Amino acid sequence: MLPTGFAYIKRSVKLEFGSLTDQQPIGRYPIRPWIAEVFPEAFPNWQCEIIALEIERTFWEKATILHAEYHRPLNKPMRDRFSRHYADTAALANHSDIIEVIDHHTLRDKVVLWKNLFFRDSLANYAQAKPGTFHLVPRAERLPELQRDYQLMRDMYLNEPSSFNDILHVLTNLEHRINSRNVEFSYP
Repeated sequence: MLPTGFAYIKRSVKLEFGSLTDQQPIGRYPIRPWIAEVFPEAFPNWQCEIIALEIERTFWEKATILHAEYHRPLNKPMRDRFSRHYADTAALANHSDIIEVIDHHTLRDKVVLWKNLFFRDSLANYAQAKPGTFHLVPRAERLPELQRDYQLMRDMYLNEPSSFNDILHVLTNLEHRINSRNVEFSYP
């Protein structure tokens, strides 16, 4: 039985395989388990390397999720455990390379095209996923539901997470930065 503080966390792991994911660009990164940080003498040389999506791909994947969610009709319920995408995107906004990331319009276009081809959703309005009409901040009507979901999610964090209002503030500023860019969009 899990403690009540962990009720938000599903007791399952989802592994995604197949050709419906465009996994580029990627990088190789060294990682160490937390136990090796706490007891370095017990794990003096413990390290391994993982292959992970680069920040710019992760950012545009998350940003287009938020953009699509903005366009979800209010009579259609929001997906379960969705506030994490807002928190993740706000965290990515604090990365030192975020300006270069949001200026990577070719990758943004590629992510939008990929989603439109393989995960077609007429409600997502990907044609507006471009500077001037890009949405990261949820509609006001969705805020109470997202805030409740975020409160439930807070137990997943090891340290005190950002407040929901701080996340919205970061996303508002980031949305403004994206929309103030003057970049052509090559949506088909």
